[in-house]
Amino acid sequence: KNYSKISNFSFEFLNIQELDLSYNNLESIEPYSFSNMINLKNLSLESNSFINISFDKIINLNNLKTLNLDLNEIYILKSRMFNGLINLEILYLNLNSIEEIEQDAFSKDMIELKQLYLNENLIQYCKPFYFNSLIHLELISLNQNLIEVISIECFANLTSLKRLWLEGNQIKIFQLIRYNSFDILNNLENISLNDNDITYLNNQTFGNISSLKILIVSQTKIDQIDSSAFISINNLEI
Repeated sequence: KNYSKISNFSFEFLNIQELDLSYNNLESIEPYSFSNMINLKNLSLESNSFINISFDKIINLNNLKTLNLDLNEIYILKSRMFNGLINLEILYLNLNSIEEIEQDAFSKDMIELKQLYLNENLIQYCKPFYFNSLIHLELISLNQNLIEVISIECFANLTSLKRLWLEGNQIKIFQLIRYNSFDILNNLENISLNDNDITYLNNQTFGNISSLKILIVSQTKIDQIDSSAFISINNLEI
């Protein structure tokens, strides 16, 4: 082990569905590194030394279903960096140093993405339209970041979203609360907001999400809950 680069045609004759390159010292991947690996479904690059990686320049990853980039040194998600991953369903980006997500980082090529994990990074803001191309996304996890403010349009277009996890951030005020933005999340079933700095819940916090079943708001600073805060939530189980 301890490879630092994946060279062109390194795996040219391997007809495999899963490739695990975790726990090396990889810093770069050449464009034809995965040439002819048309059956590759799962790729793990966990615990390497990637700072910047552009999958739009890497050939033959269009059948990839799962990509693991946990425990690298990525600090920015650049525009269109995941282009070409047209069948990707699960993306792990936990435990990097991500502090910026450029517009269109998650491009329309990623329409099949269903699960996105961005836990334990350095994200401070959930800005408008970060994820708006991910129309089939069912789970997004932003636990243990530094998020203080969530924009009204942060989750715009995510009509398939079922699970939204925002544990262990520094959220004090939802712009969502003020503007009733959760109305667009018609299929949302599970929200976790525990261990944040939220102080109140009112009748616009969760809007009219009748699909909501699980709500976790433990370990917050809530000292006020309006009587109408849950008036439109009829299926809550927890």
